Amino acid sequence: MGKWAQVKCDCPNRIPLPYNTWHQDPRTLHKRVTPFQREKWRNEVFGKFECGHENGMIFEFWQGDLMQISYALKTAFASDSERFEIFNKIINISEYFDETLFLSPEEAELLKLEIEEIQNLAKIQGATCWKEWQIFVREIENTYFLDGDFNKTLQDGLNLCEASIKTGNPIELEL
Repeated sequence: MGKWAQVKCDCPNRIPLPYNTWHQDPRTLHKRVTPFQREKWRNEVFGKFECGHENGMIFEFWQGDLMQISYALKTAFASDSERFEIFNKIINISEYFDETLFLSPEEAELLKLEIEEIQNLAKIQGATCWKEWQIFVREIENTYFLDGDFNKTLQDGLNLCEASIKTGNPIELEL
């Protein structure tokens, strides 16, 4: 139950380095290592792939704050349930298979458009849908963002979409 949003890299050498997981930690293999050797292992090997991407991911972040925005959108725009289709899909648990939701690059483009729409609404203070925007703002103000703030979460969402569109790999949202 980590709630990670991620896009895997498509590098041809996407192969984990030997001894790159926590259960292959030199200390757990009952080898005597100095603190310097352990720190070197943690910095240079742990979670690394031959291609250089940490955990084989181009971009990943904790999606809990993105889900908070999704809930606020669902509350504010309840009368127009089709408006934020991908955000609604993110919080619909029945869309997840084995605790993972895969969003195709085409859906990533739609999510990017939805995020840009939210940013545009923020710039004009919801002038086109004032009542819904006020409800949304109230919901966001009552939300505690664990991994930054509202704008950082939207920017992380855009970065995730860009990575998916660039590589052609799906966005993976894990519960």
